[in-house]
Amino acid sequence: VLHRQDLLGSSLATVILSVGLYGLFSVVTYDVLRGAATLGDLAIFTGAAGRLRSSVDQAIRSMTVALEHSLFVGNLREFLSTPAEASFGTRSIPDSADGASVSIEEVTFAYPGAKPVLERVSFEIRAGETIALVGENGAGKTTFAKLIAGLYRPDTGRIRWNGVEIGDIDPADLRNRISFIFQAFGRYEATAGENIAFGDWRELVGRPDMVREIARRAGVEDMVQELPDGFETLLGRRFGTKSLSGGQWQQLALARGLARESGLVILDEPTANLDPKAEYELFLRFKELIAGRTALIVSHRFSTIAMVDRIVVLSGGRIIEDGSHDELMSLGGTYATLYRLHRDQMPRPPDSDVMPMETRR
Repeated sequence: VLHRQDLLGSSLATVILSVGLYGLFSVVTYDVLRGAATLGDLAIFTGAAGRLRSSVDQAIRSMTVALEHSLFVGNLREFLSTPAEASFGTRSIPDSADGASVSIEEVTFAYPGAKPVLERVSFEIRAGETIALVGENGAGKTTFAKLIAGLYRPDTGRIRWNGVEIGDIDPADLRNRISFIFQAFGRYEATAGENIAFGDWRELVGRPDMVREIARRAGVEDMVQELPDGFETLLGRRFGTKSLSGGQWQQLALARGLARESGLVILDEPTANLDPKAEYELFLRFKELIAGRTALIVSHRFSTIAMVDRIVVLSGGRIIEDGSHDELMSLGGTYATLYRLHRDQMPRPPDSDVMPMETRR
């Protein structure tokens, strides 16, 4: 509608301006022919008329842009004036030596104006367990993870952390208990060491020894040491001296996410930008990296999924399969079909005796 109004208004203004200018041009031309004006006057008028038309066109475009911007300002004002519906609690999550336990009870969630992404989902993540969420695009995997992390509130149902309902938990305490590595991970214009230390800045600032240890455990120490200034290399295209590949940025993001001693680690497509060799090396270290924590992995890469304790398959906003790799393969359902399709395309890591789970069986 806005573009249609812009087109109609611009066209109407152009027609009126053109008719007016050509009318005046005809009058001046007539005066030249009858001797009331000179050819110099006609030339001056022609130049002035061209500049006038250009100025009017620019004014119309500026008014159109201003109108579009005013609409965004109106949306911003409406957003800022909307009262917050979610209330925040003050309780702390009870400590657990084995990581966090999360209980999901009859949870339904829908984005505004859309049908439910998740509908009456019930599920439990036990302390110290590693869970994988599997499903086709749009199945609700990332939404499910964000609900557990408290980034969204369910429309109905309950989510409990170590027995405490998530709405009663102090948001600062909840954030401190989670390491969330998003699919769209951050690429910070800072040093390589700072890119890792941002995962737990209050503990790691001024502690290069701890940052190096985290990099070693995450398997990125050699990559960082190969940079021009090692951990002090300033990264990024705008202010940095070195830019990394997508896979290298993701390796730093993984190290950053594992820097904090959190009770729950959420990995959303953790190996999407990694080559098979880097993915395989992460696979070998994974159990060590998450020792003493609960982990939730959202991934389409079945070489990563095969190493978890339990696999949950989402479809149509519901959980349709839940079990170990062997159990779901024996079931012969959705997971087994997806795994076999992936296995046929799965490269074997070079010079390795460790094969994917289904191949070893």
